[in-house]
Amino acid sequence: MNRSVATFLLLAGLAGAYCATFGRLRLAAIADHHRSLDAAYQRHELAAAGSRQLPELLEATEELAQLSDQLTARLRPDPLAPPPVLALSRAVKADGLQVDRAEAMPPDSQLALPNHRVRLAVTGTLASLFTALRDLENTALPTRVTEFSVRTAADGRNVQGELVVAQAWSAPQ
Repeated sequence: MNRSVATFLLLAGLAGAYCATFGRLRLAAIADHHRSLDAAYQRHELAAAGSRQLPELLEATEELAQLSDQLTARLRPDPLAPPPVLALSRAVKADGLQVDRAEAMPPDSQLALPNHRVRLAVTGTLASLFTALRDLENTALPTRVTEFSVRTAADGRNVQGELVVAQAWSAPQ
């Protein structure tokens, strides 16, 4: 056999042995790198899709901040408003009820927000009583009637109601 052919076969055999042992491991590592690159590209596409939504999200954030400011302003008591006993008495009188008794009560400690409570004893028609309840529950400050009792008045035409009204507001920030 010719020396050149033997050298060629020896070198080809060494290259084949190298590829058979170390080359397969190297190809497996390259395949792993390709998989990690594909995963990175997928994450990049997801991030790019999310970043396209960023202007809309920033706009929505600004709108929420404006709405929060508007709501917070409505959830604070007006310092120039009359005391709660007087304001609530006027509110039920405006709905056609006669206020027999109005007294301030201590705040409700179970509420997480600052609040005040008022006990009202009223007399009037059943319709005006429920109109007053509706109007109280729909005032600007969160207002709830926490206790309520009603009975027929002595004249038989009207009803007497006793209710405890609680108003809460947000704490100053």
